[in-house]
Amino acid sequence: MSSAPTPDAEAARRKAEKYCAFQERCSQQLRTYLSKMGLPHTLVEDVIRHLIKEGFINDERFARAYARGKFRNNGWGRIRIAMALRQLMNQSGHIDTALDEIDEEEYLSCLEELLRKKWHSLDSSGKTVQEKKHRLGKWAYGRGYEPDLVQRMIQQIMK
Repeated sequence: MSSAPTPDAEAARRKAEKYCAFQERCSQQLRTYLSKMGLPHTLVEDVIRHLIKEGFINDERFARAYARGKFRNNGWGRIRIAMALRQLMNQSGHIDTALDEIDEEEYLSCLEELLRKKWHSLDSSGKTVQEKKHRLGKWAYGRGYEPDLVQRMIQQIMK
């Protein structure tokens, strides 16, 4: 026998709906948000189930949007995106799906453009070619690009 939601539960649902309507969120972000409000665990899980049912929360949709945004807006590589998603989401099942969202040609083109820009910025540093290649590689690894791909792209740029 189910009773009507308490005023606290209704207020929590409304706040959570507003929070999720503002920008795409994953269930873990919502769980953290609701827990910080001091709500009991059972109520938090009830609200999350409600929002999933109503379409406010969809972890796969979140992961896809996150991967697209971090790649296109921040120029992040797949490794960095995957690590960030692992930190945000308890489940890793959607990470591969999210990374598939990144077009391979666009990915390679973006990496090449980023490396060329960075290479030109290193031109005035007075470093040897070998030192610049090393710094360029470290910089690209820090952005989350795969080491073998970075090395191939640097060799291609050097030709």
